[in-house]
Order: sequence, then structure tokens, then C-alpha cells
Amino acid sequence: MRVLVTGAGQRLGRHLAEAFGARGASVFLHYRSSQAGVLETKAAIEAAGGQAAIGSADLSKPAEARALVDEAVRTWGGLDLVVASAANFEKLPWQETDDDALSRSLDLNLRGQYALAHQAAPALIASRGSLIFITCTSSIRPFKGYLAYSVSKGALRQLMLALARELA
Repeated sequence: MRVLVTGAGQRLGRHLAEAFGARGASVFLHYRSSQAGVLETKAAIEAAGGQAAIGSADLSKPAEARALVDEAVRTWGGLDLVVASAANFEKLPWQETDDDALSRSLDLNLRGQYALAHQAAPALIASRGSLIFITCTSSIRPFKGYLAYSVSKGALRQLMLALARELA
């Protein structure tokens, strides 16, 4: 199995990447700012006998998200699974949630995820693969103090449902 995991240097992305690697998957590890964490993830996968490669991208920029997918496809010769785990989780009182704060959340948590899915779709269709978006309970029940995050995860949930219909 050939897997791309975004946000693979910390938290859930790291645990998922290590689990796939331990089960024999070839894992392409993405990071933006957690280089030390992703190097540890790569070492753990290789210690378990798996294969790992690393790529860096700012997924809030759609062109970088698309280039990351292309790099993963070139590295492994295709993709069977994309796990979109990278996200921002910015706590701000709603009064301080200005246009920039909303854009930061939407750019990474929605637009970047869409760019990943759009670019990966041909490879995933060819392999009959899958796409996993990591959403959050805040997509249904918003968290106080996390307005932009909750809105972006709610939109991501809708994107996931819409893509399930489009790509099924």
C-alpha cells in the first residue's frame, strides 16, 4: 500500500503514519514546520521494517498541496490512500476572529484539503484507493473560542460528503 499522510510529524498524523508503516505500507510523510517530528516518524517506520519518504509543503497554498501529491505519486509510482491530517487549531475569541483568522483556517483546513483531493483523485481512481479527511466533532458542535476552526472543519465535512458522491 502506498500512502500519503499530511501532518505526519505530530499528533494524529504521526500516529497514523507510524501505524501504516508498521503494517508494511510505503508512507510519504508530509510536514510544514515539524521537520524534527517527521524525521522521528520516518525513523520509527524504518525501524519497524517499513519504507518512508518525506516532503514539505505549505498546504494552505493549493499549488504546494498539488505539488506534494505529485511528489508522492512519483516517489511510490502511485497512491492507494491519502490521509489528510494536517490542520491548524487556532484559539481566538470570536471578537478577534477577523478576516485573516478565518482565511488561515479555511486556506489550510478546506482549500488545501480540496487541492490534495483534486490532485490525488486520478491516482486514487487508478488504484481503487481511498481518501480520508480528518474532521472533528466541532464540525457538528462548534467549540467555543474556535470559531474559524469549527467553521473550516464543518466545511471540510461537507466537502468529504460531496466528494464521496462525486468519486463513488
